[in-house]
Amino acid sequence: MHAAKRISSGTVVTPRTSVLMVMGACLAVLAIAWYMTGQWPSAMDWFQLVLGSGLAAAIMGIATMGMVDEVWDLGDHLLVRKGGTQARIGLANILKAEASVNSSPERVTVFLVKPCVFGRQVAFRPAGRPRRLPGLRHPLAEELMHRAHQARTVPLSKAPAG
Repeated sequence: MHAAKRISSGTVVTPRTSVLMVMGACLAVLAIAWYMTGQWPSAMDWFQLVLGSGLAAAIMGIATMGMVDEVWDLGDHLLVRKGGTQARIGLANILKAEASVNSSPERVTVFLVKPCVFGRQVAFRPAGRPRRLPGLRHPLAEELMHRAHQARTVPLSKAPAG
C-alpha cells in the first residue's frame, strides 16, 4: 500500500485573492498619500485603484486558468480536487506529464487518455521549491511518466495465455 502524498502545492492564487491583495496595497498607498498631503484622493485615484485591481485579477486569472487546487498521489491513482469536485485518475490513464518550469506559477500538466470531470488535462502547481533549470525535465513529471508507463505495461508473467 502506497502512503498518500500531496504532490501539489495548494497555493494557487485565485483572481479574487489577487484583487483583494492589490486593492489593499492601493488603499494603503492612497491612505499614505492622504496622510502626507492632507488631501482626499481624487476620483482619478479611485479609478486607478479599480483599474489596477481589475488588471491584477485578469492577469492572475489567465496565469492560473484551469489549475486544480489539490493533487494527491495514492499509489496506483491520483486524487484531484478543485473546489467541491474531485476525480480519481488511474496511472494507466496518464498519457504524458509535462512541466512548464519557465512560467510563473510553475505548473505540471498531466494529459489523460480518457477525460475526467476536469477534461483531458489536469494542471497543478507542484509541491516544493520552484525548479528553474532550462533543458531539464521536472522530476515529478518524469516520475509520473515512468509510473504511468509501468501501469500500462503488463508483465509477461501476468499476460493472459493465448
